[in-house]
Amino acid sequence: MLTYSLAPGKLGVVSLFVCAGVVAGCASSDPCARDPRNDHLFGSAAGVLSGDYNACEAQLRDEIAEANVRAGKLRREAERLERRAAELAVEEKAAAQRLAAMNRRVSEGIARLSRMRTERADNQARLNALRQREAALSRRLIEASQPDRRLTLEIAALEAEERSLLVEIDAMEEALSRSL
Repeated sequence: MLTYSLAPGKLGVVSLFVCAGVVAGCASSDPCARDPRNDHLFGSAAGVLSGDYNACEAQLRDEIAEANVRAGKLRREAERLERRAAELAVEEKAAAQRLAAMNRRVSEGIARLSRMRTERADNQARLNALRQREAALSRRLIEASQPDRRLTLEIAALEAEERSLLVEIDAMEEALSRSL
């Protein structure tokens, strides 16, 4: 077995170097970088003695203050965004109501247009029927215009009916021109 013997003065110097190495190994350039859960007696003592503990505590207080300021700003921003969301919800509801009203008006307009088209088609059919009757009366009138005494009364009746039809046709044409 090997044994080392040191002179009593040298033992103190070696112990001092060992302690200094341990303390230096536990210390870092950033006093707050050490994990206090992994610290041991020498590291904690070195931190307190060097003032690193107080510096770290001050740094952490500053970081907490900055975090509180950021949290306040974020809270105010969240409140502003919530107010804006409420405003947008009101605007959205109003827009939805306007859209529903517009859709109702469009539907009513489409229904009205459909009715007008139906009325126009009905009027056009009536006008065509009246024109056919007029053409038939005109043919009968031409046939009846030959000199014959017994047809004189029939001619007068046909002329009266033709005048009546012409008045009715004019009224229908006027109604059609207004609906266009």
